[in-house]
Amino acid sequence: MEDPFGLVVTIVRFVLLLTVLIMIHEAGHFFSARAFGVKVLEFGWGFPPRAFGLYTGRTRIAISPNARLWDVHGLDHLRPGMKVRVHSISDATGALTALAIEGPYDSRARDARVVTTDGKEVLVHEGKIREIDGDTLVLADMVYSINWLPIGGFVRMAGENNPNVPWSLASKSPLKRFTVLAAGSAMNLALPVLLFIFLFAAPEERYEGRVLVMAVAQESPAERAGLQGGDIILEADGHRVYNTETLRYRILLNLGNETEFLVMRPERLITGSFGFGADSGPVDSAVRDTEPFSVTLAPRWAPPEGEGNVGVQIRTIEGRVVSHSGNILTAIPNGFVRMWEMLALFKNEILSWFAGSGGPQLAGPVGIAQVSEEVAEAGWRPLIIFAALLSLNLGILNLLPLPALDGGRIVFVGLEWVRGGKRVPPEREGLVHALGFAFLIGVIVIITFYDLSRIIQGNSIAN
Repeated sequence: MEDPFGLVVTIVRFVLLLTVLIMIHEAGHFFSARAFGVKVLEFGWGFPPRAFGLYTGRTRIAISPNARLWDVHGLDHLRPGMKVRVHSISDATGALTALAIEGPYDSRARDARVVTTDGKEVLVHEGKIREIDGDTLVLADMVYSINWLPIGGFVRMAGENNPNVPWSLASKSPLKRFTVLAAGSAMNLALPVLLFIFLFAAPEERYEGRVLVMAVAQESPAERAGLQGGDIILEADGHRVYNTETLRYRILLNLGNETEFLVMRPERLITGSFGFGADSGPVDSAVRDTEPFSVTLAPRWAPPEGEGNVGVQIRTIEGRVVSHSGNILTAIPNGFVRMWEMLALFKNEILSWFAGSGGPQLAGPVGIAQVSEEVAEAGWRPLIIFAALLSLNLGILNLLPLPALDGGRIVFVGLEWVRGGKRVPPEREGLVHALGFAFLIGVIVIITFYDLSRIIQGNSIAN
């Protein structure tokens, strides 16, 4: 991190990785909304201020003669091609009570959105005038935009909280709204499957050997199962063990569960001449493989420090680099299996916190950037695995029932369904999400402070 050029590369690589994952998430919201007939006002990359946008959608706004105009422009001041922002206020019945047309305006200004004031819905349309038909404006809505701040993205839909708005999200059934809100996380959960399939299909060179048990801790699951120093572990849970990492992986997948290990205990032989009328010759020690046998043990949730979940010290012996060619026919099912195993590891990690095996190790954007740099130095395969795990974490995090996240919004959809269609007032839901958003930002700031402190001290989150 001392090299300025290396720091720039790290930041750019992290920004691109995180942005791709976030935009895949937002694409889930975008395509599901369009599939259910929800009007998408904007699909944006990055955060405002806006760099440029594409106007592709259309909105017809009828200006009622009974509506009270605010102190801006009348129709005679408007021309096709002019960028305008239209503010309309409706009451609880959806009747138009006030209208304002603001134009021209700076398209780089912060995006307008649906807000609530005094119990009335203020719907803000922004776009470029395509034509003026009597007292009706036809706006070319901005649907795709690129913003100056590169990280992140968003999807802005019509009437997210107002069911009276035509083609609005709020006007759809609870099931459709649930699908739109959950679609982003679904995309993040689907991406790791594709990445794992690619990894299984791609040629690979990996370090393989035999895993030797060097020592066994007293009163550990390994000792109670009969494992001894010098044993060779061949399989764990029916899967071949070819280095220490594959054994650790199988152990973490089976925390608390009875797991079968296939073990071979080499037999040590003594060779050489012993005399019988001649001088004793050199004595050599040789090792001969024996018939494998099975032992069963349950890896523990919270082991004593330094002992590990099973209670063995292991290393890879007789190792060599072995090339493997990819096979798409086996890669597809293996990709789904690996995704399921990642979810199991995620579950086991959480359960281990409650079992007393430490607590969660949190990292903010700075900490994740540091990890991405360390992973990238290990090669492209570890970087792809890291991207898959990060996407998995983003998908699960957004489904948590926390205000301001997709899961928090899904909670309100669920409350509406439980209450027989009775909605929580939009202003109350909006307040909950606003407070939740402020809380999340505060947590991120605190975590980032500790990430920076750790980096300044020369430590890694992986230590």
